[in-house]
Amino acid sequence: MIEEFYKISEKPFLNNLDPRFIYNSFNYEEGYARLALNILELNSGLSMITGGIGCGKTTLSTALKRELESRKIPVSLITNPKLSITQLFKKVLEKFGISDPPGSKFKIFSVLENFLEVESVKGHSPVIIIDEAQHLSKPVLEELRLLTNLEDERRKKIQIVLFGQPELKVRVDKMPQIKQRIYLRYHLGPLSETEIEAYINHRLKVSGYKGKELFTSPARAEIFRYTQGVPRIVNTVCMNAMFIGAITKAKEIGPEIVKDIIDDLEG
Repeated sequence: MIEEFYKISEKPFLNNLDPRFIYNSFNYEEGYARLALNILELNSGLSMITGGIGCGKTTLSTALKRELESRKIPVSLITNPKLSITQLFKKVLEKFGISDPPGSKFKIFSVLENFLEVESVKGHSPVIIIDEAQHLSKPVLEELRLLTNLEDERRKKIQIVLFGQPELKVRVDKMPQIKQRIYLRYHLGPLSETEIEAYINHRLKVSGYKGKELFTSPARAEIFRYTQGVPRIVNTVCMNAMFIGAITKAKEIGPEIVKDIIDDLEG
């Protein structure tokens, strides 16, 4: 419906991980640059990225994974960390491409150490990325810390990146043995009010929109007021507004449509 009415090739505000729709806000760009530097050049061992729900942590972790894979660096992305030590590290081995990993903790770590040694000879420092890391248990966090002890005279043999909601920082701050190992901390904040316009226009452009400015300035102000710049919520409001706009044949989307959508979302 909206594709035909607004003459676009695809829906511009879906909450997916399509890299074409990534908007490099200042916060996102700085976070990505610092993270890439930390992993690819400083080889520091342990990094932590925090951010509120819907602020782009998963988008950033997925972008990092793509970059590492393009450089042939082994990467293991864990998206469900509510696992025991054995379960988690079996999953890590599987994501590193090791099929049928052993069942015992001792054998799992033996296989992992052998894998890391082989990769180190190749000049690689494999990376474990853990999303929703605020759910990691204390014993698992401690095992991850111990992993960062694996190094030779040239480099850390493994690097770990923790992505999580702000409570991850609160937990880590209570564990000095973990806190002291973290080389990079970065908080991924929401879009600023001025970035909302660029964000919306970028996604519309990628979708093929070529008309005049679709969301009016007052509409964007309402979007920011309600969403506080959280990209996931911005997408939800804009997508629904475009559906209403198409139904009512609105060539531009003003604050009235946006307010109606917000009222519906608030239920």
